[in-house]
Amino acid sequence: MSIHSTDENFMRNAIALAAKGKGRVSPNPLVGAVVVKEGKIIGRGWHANLGGDHAEVMALKEAGEGALGSTLYCTLEPCCHHGRTPPCTQALIDAGVKRVVVGASDPTPKVDGKGIEILREEGIEIAVGCLLEESRRVNEFFLIRHELGRPFVTIKWATTVDGRTAADSNDSRWITSEASRNFVHELRAEHDCVLAGIGTILADDPMLNVRVPRYKGRQPERVILDGDLSIPRRARILRSKDGGGVTVVTTSHARPEAVKALESDGHTVAVLPSRRRLIEMDKLVNYLAERDFVSVFAEGGRQIHTSLIRAGYADKLYAFIAPKIVGGHLLRSPVEELGATSMDEALQIKHPQWHTFGEDICLEGYLRDV
Repeated sequence: MSIHSTDENFMRNAIALAAKGKGRVSPNPLVGAVVVKEGKIIGRGWHANLGGDHAEVMALKEAGEGALGSTLYCTLEPCCHHGRTPPCTQALIDAGVKRVVVGASDPTPKVDGKGIEILREEGIEIAVGCLLEESRRVNEFFLIRHELGRPFVTIKWATTVDGRTAADSNDSRWITSEASRNFVHELRAEHDCVLAGIGTILADDPMLNVRVPRYKGRQPERVILDGDLSIPRRARILRSKDGGGVTVVTTSHARPEAVKALESDGHTVAVLPSRRRLIEMDKLVNYLAERDFVSVFAEGGRQIHTSLIRAGYADKLYAFIAPKIVGGHLLRSPVEELGATSMDEALQIKHPQWHTFGEDICLEGYLRDV
């Protein structure tokens, strides 16, 4: 069935609603829905929390009896199985919806076209692919997790105009403005875990948690890569009382007594097999997938950024640039050698967008097709 410009307008409303669930529903998808009758929206819904109503059900409840003969727009194919809640397909059938417009298909084995087929068999008109790119983008964490079998990985770094992440003294507080740092906290809140290396912990002693006014949501898991388990027990991230968990990923080169000490303090220690003290990205990503993390926010340092990019696991980038020049002699760049010997071989950022935060600028873009 064809898609019209009016369909796109209503789907934009559904996409905006879907975004309200960011950081609240993982590992479930972000979904928004609107019920339309006689050209007017009479019901709105989004997936707001795990175990709560799905977007379609919330929108149908608001529409009430008006849902009979209506059109429902949803960003993702309606579910057709019993999970934490009953199937949305049955709710649409029971409400007497006449037409359903879908943004993107659901790739999970329990759905994967079955929801659309069930609705068609019931005589409901179906249109699929309305604002497909935008619908996929709002739900990119979930889709990559199920299409590629691994978490969606976002890399973030901040540099001065001359491309440095710190002065020669190793001082890096603060490169960017408070406005930029507040936005980074919002990004942390959207992801399941924050990833950093032991070098970042030793240099900056960061918390890597979400600290914004009136924030009451979950704290992301903090995942620290530490090949020989040299993290000091006095590190602020290990003493945090914010309710978020800390996982230290190490190798078999770590001392058993150091592993036991961290575990006795209530932290998770993951010992991954390795011939060296360097943690292999394949093993790390597989471990994070086994933990059911849908999204990862990598905040450094440059070895982690480089390893993720080289291995093809980096999906998205936020690169903050502050209007400062610090200069220096030591290597202080956010990424190491990637094998490019000419500009023709440079990694091209896809779908770049520029944002401003205070006096800073930020490039948001993709490192691979998503």
